[in-house]
Amino acid sequence: MFQIAARRSQVPTLVALLTLGACRGATNPRTGALEVYASFTCVSQLACDSDGFVIALDNRAGQRMTAFADTLADIPVGQHTLTLSDVQSNCTVSGANPLLLIVKADTTVQAGWAGNCQ
Repeated sequence: MFQIAARRSQVPTLVALLTLGACRGATNPRTGALEVYASFTCVSQLACDSDGFVIALDNRAGQRMTAFADTLADIPVGQHTLTLSDVQSNCTVSGANPLLLIVKADTTVQAGWAGNCQ
């Protein structure tokens, strides 16, 4: 009988500890990721943008895309702008640039551009 009573008395303590842990975790910043792509159609190999494109998040220093798709990790939750630059003059970008994106915790947002190079 004593052991049952002891277990019952531990329940409020356990609930309090779990609640404190949940509250403490809620103050930590949450992040998500961006999967960025650039898909351009070229009339010839020479017309393609050979050195790639530069992407910049929230007007920070840009980074050259290492392929036609890159993933940016640990992006803070919230609204962001993503800009494509260093596009050759013979190439046109279809759609908006910059893009307005909303990153949610523990998710990957896919965004990118398409275009043509003459």
